[in-house]
Amino acid sequence: MKRIAILFLLITTNYASAEGQLFGEGYVKCHEFIADVDNDFPAVQAQMSWVNGYLSGRSLTDKQPMDVEKHKFFEVLDYLKDYCEKNPTKHFVFGVEQLYVDMKK
Repeated sequence: MKRIAILFLLITTNYASAEGQLFGEGYVKCHEFIADVDNDFPAVQAQMSWVNGYLSGRSLTDKQPMDVEKHKFFEVLDYLKDYCEKNPTKHFVFGVEQLYVDMKK
């Protein structure tokens, strides 16, 4: 039982420290992104610029890059709005990563 407790502690500590490594627009929580979509278009422009950089970097370093034909501004925005409405407490970056995975299909 003691080993299980130690393993649990190590796993949750690693997750917490990984979450602390997020920075920039990716660190924004989904509910904040949704609020920006409704009220702060300049913030959304900055977030979408960050998304483009993230997707480009992931695509350049991946053996199976994403389908660039699926990369349309309003489709990406709608995808991220949908993701964030369903996951308001998650960081924005997790929605962007899921978008990247889905764009590879």
